[in-house]
Order: sequence, then C-alpha cells, then structure tokens
Amino acid sequence: MSCQVVIIPTLKDNYSYVVRSRDGKHVAVVDPGEAAPLLKHFEETGTRPDEIWLTHKHTDHIGGATDLANKYDVVIRGPDELPRFQARTETIQDGGKFKLGASEVTVRKIPGHTAGHLVYFTEHVVFSGDVLFLGGCGRIFEGSPREMFLGIDTHLRGLPANTLLFCGHEYAERNMRFALTLEPGNPAIQKQFTRVQSCRALGRPTVPGEMGIEQAVNPFLRVRSSSLRRALEAKVGPLPNDPAEVFTILRTLRNEFR
Repeated sequence: MSCQVVIIPTLKDNYSYVVRSRDGKHVAVVDPGEAAPLLKHFEETGTRPDEIWLTHKHTDHIGGATDLANKYDVVIRGPDELPRFQARTETIQDGGKFKLGASEVTVRKIPGHTAGHLVYFTEHVVFSGDVLFLGGCGRIFEGSPREMFLGIDTHLRGLPANTLLFCGHEYAERNMRFALTLEPGNPAIQKQFTRVQSCRALGRPTVPGEMGIEQAVNPFLRVRSSSLRRALEAKVGPLPNDPAEVFTILRTLRNEFR
C-alpha cells in the first residue's frame, strides 16, 4: 500500500494536500494556501499534521503555513527562497531525501516558475506545485523556459505511467482546450478533454492525473512528438530541432491563449 492523499480545495482554484504515510501514522500538508480548510479537515477527522511541505514561495501556496505550524508545532520544509516564517523551518536542496513514517520522499528543484521551486516525489505520487499541471505547465516568472524544460524533461516526463500527479491548481479544462487548438483531431486529447469536462460539471477535482495519460496529451511533455511538431509548424512555420526551443514556443502560445 502506498501513501494516501486527501485533496483540499483552497482559495479560488488552488489545491492543498494532506498526505498520510503508508503506515498510517504520519501526516504532511502540501502547499497550505490558507489555513481554514485544513484546520477544518483536521478538526473533523481528529487528526493532526506532523510537517508541512512547500513547493515555492508564492502566497497562494504558503499563506496558511504559519498558522498551521504554530497550532500543531510542526516543521515547515521547503526551498531556500521562502520568506522567514515565525515557525521551525527546514530548507531542502535539490536531490534531498527524508522520511514520512515508512514513506521515503525525494525532492527535486525545477526552476522557472520561481527560481527555487521544488517538486516532491514519493511512492508513485508526485506533488508538482506550479511546475507541471494536468495538460500544461506553469508560467515562467523566474529563470528561463530552457531551465523549466530541462527540469520537466529530466525529472517528470519519464515517470512511470501509473504515477499520480497532484498539482497546485485546477487548470485542466483550460489546458485541454489549448491542447485541442493544436491537435483537434487527436483522440487521446479529445478523450481527456471529455473526462475533464465531466469532472468539472460534477464539481469534482480533475486531480490526480495519471502520468501515462499526461505523456499522451500534455503538449509540454510531447515536444518531440512528430504529430505535435506538424501541428505547430502549421501554425508558426518551421520549428527548431532543439526541444527546449519548441517548449519555449509552446509556452508563448499558451501565454497568448484566451
């Protein structure tokens, strides 16, 4: 049995996560954008967190961290870009590892959205923050598209198909609309768009995603795809051979998509 994850919607379209270790005895909170929904969860379930994991410094991902850390006296783990918290903190570097009970967690730094953005991996589960979304990737505010591409390409693109992706926002429907503008005849994208629409119509989260599906439909994981390249060339003309440059073109198109 792997770790268990509870999805906690926060703010406008953010997700926080409550992660229970495989032995069921240890609990972490990922990216508490606000404290109230998480406090309610712990009160209703009679549980408490043991630690907090932060992917990056943006307020909609860390806004509830101090209140949770102070109430439960737990450590905050995160990148070195974080603001100074009035709580115990532990900075994690790229490649760092730690345990949540019997579950081992590995951390990778993938800059681009922010300079120090971290992604957390454990037992066929990945918490990608604002680096990789269902059907898309994050906006690039710090660093370069090449840095984000290299991080995604190295650490995320090749994950096993059964890996579950828990990302920071509910952007899947918009992302799949964009993917369809590129490849309207792609049956895998059509099927995923229908699934996403059904989830949202029922008020359900689209997370977690499955990496096997993302590898088939997410343009930012498919920059080497011959069918995607043909579709892009029909829009923008001849493409460079460098996949990082193709990624940059895709990100620019996504920025312009309305």
